[in-house]
Amino acid sequence: MDVRLHTLPLSLSGVILGSFIALSKGYFNIIIFILTCITAVLFQIIANISNDYGDSINSINGIDNRIYKYDIFVIKKTIIISFLSSLILIFYSFKDDKKFIIPFIIGALICILAALDYTLNIIYTYGYKGLGDLMVFIFFGLISVIGTYFLYTHKLCYDILIPASSIGFLNTGILNINNMRDIENDKKNKKITIAGKLGLKNAKIYHTLLMYIPIILSIIIFQKYKNIYQWIFLIFFSTLIFNHIRNIFCKKNIYFNKELKIMSYIIFIYSLYMSIWYIL
Repeated sequence: MDVRLHTLPLSLSGVILGSFIALSKGYFNIIIFILTCITAVLFQIIANISNDYGDSINSINGIDNRIYKYDIFVIKKTIIISFLSSLILIFYSFKDDKKFIIPFIIGALICILAALDYTLNIIYTYGYKGLGDLMVFIFFGLISVIGTYFLYTHKLCYDILIPASSIGFLNTGILNINNMRDIENDKKNKKITIAGKLGLKNAKIYHTLLMYIPIILSIIIFQKYKNIYQWIFLIFFSTLIFNHIRNIFCKKNIYFNKELKIMSYIIFIYSLYMSIWYIL
């Protein structure tokens, strides 16, 4: 069972961006920041290990009974720890505004369920029904950034939708690389994905759109304040994306695993720069 350490920065990208946007508006609390980071990482770990387990039991090759009980134990233990972390975060954040406690507890449970149900048939195995991309956009983009922002401010603002969407599109790209790599295997196991439906050639075009939309959204964000540093970063970020897309199109599928790791760090760099840009 693989925790996939290289994916953990993805769980932090939305948290960091949401936190620094809140800081730019005069709201920040270091305890909330630490607790949110811990909870987000735990949610990511749940998603990673449960998805591996779900794929193994849905595979035509079946599951190795020797690790069955161990896998279940690890998943249950991680769920309990992550939920406790969520409760501590929620009760601390809303200790003076208790009307949000119940909705956020429900939200935490939904996040855990979504992490599990990507491949585990608890309610609806959406990862096998072609809905994985949409769910990643929602949970790793919109909910990650906007939810984090709300933990500090206890309110919403419309302009946070653009940076949240940027992170959402980039994280969706991570899933698409994974699905392009696994197209043939997913077909054998009757797993429906956007990449599988489009075919590898069109999935690469779809991936290009996922990567370049955040650049367009960044330009929209940067229109508010104009300085040389933001455009230098945009050129740097665009170059990273261009090289990534070139590798996706030009190199063989065996390079997808390498591009997965590279893309996770690109997203983390993007979230760090955008976070710094907001407070400056």
